[in-house]
Amino acid sequence: MKQLLYVFTLVTLLVLVYSSGCTATYNNEMGFRESSLNDSIPIPEKAKKVKDIKNPSNDNIKKGVTYRLNNIGGDQGITPPENYFEELKNHGWIRLKQKQMGHVNFFKNGDQVIAIEIHEDTLDIYELKEDAPY
Repeated sequence: MKQLLYVFTLVTLLVLVYSSGCTATYNNEMGFRESSLNDSIPIPEKAKKVKDIKNPSNDNIKKGVTYRLNNIGGDQGITPPENYFEELKNHGWIRLKQKQMGHVNFFKNGDQVIAIEIHEDTLDIYELKEDAPY
């Protein structure tokens, strides 16, 4: 009976360790890759694409994509991922801080404007239409 309990405990621990290791979590040492929305927009390399937003309900949005990455926005989604914003800057995207609305941050690169909505575990990137007010 003790051996069975030992094996059960060991298997449970292994499952917990394995499952926690498979969950990508945002951190400052993370690398970046191209977004599926636009190859000039970097995203954290371990962000998992959840869905494409092809017919947004907002008339100012051309298209968008949602990524999942644990803790991208910190606890409750209120901590901006500053090193990610710095990577955007390195790719030519200028953060329009004065336009920020809660979780939504706006970035401009030439004539292109994107909105990035950060929550605790998700990252939504929207490409705005050229005539969209922001």
